[in-house]
Amino acid sequence: MDQVRTVKLDTASRTSNALSRILLRRHWKREVKILDGTDPTSADAEVVIGDRALCMPPGAAGDYDLASAWKELTGLPFVFAVWVFRKDHHQPEILKEVVDKAKQAGLKAIPELARQQAKKLGLSETVCMDYFTTCILYDLGAQEREAMTMFKQLINEEKGLP
Repeated sequence: MDQVRTVKLDTASRTSNALSRILLRRHWKREVKILDGTDPTSADAEVVIGDRALCMPPGAAGDYDLASAWKELTGLPFVFAVWVFRKDHHQPEILKEVVDKAKQAGLKAIPELARQQAKKLGLSETVCMDYFTTCILYDLGAQEREAMTMFKQLINEEKGLP
């Protein structure tokens, strides 16, 4: 990390990009040039998420897990994505029921999803099952909510920095 001077962001995730900026400044104490993900210029490091991250070989100098670095910095888990709806939605009970049913159906489908993704990505079913069952949490607790609040606060603080 001490040799990184430029970082290219991932075009697929504003959350991971914002987290990267926070971690670079606050965890790794690095001031680096940030490149847009569409910039053709090569960079010393790159934010890579999703299927690309699962399928890419490790970087020559190693890889950094953003969620692990966040946990080291804050002591809290990181929340990359949530399903939400507005508190003033005209039928919150129905919407909650739809979301809960979708979650239950998704959880039941994990073995089949793991088989499909393994075939699609050229990974083992074990790797995909592990990802779906240990890398992803499907419920928010107090720590996750606290982490979301802290992340929002840090993003707002970062906006005021050069």
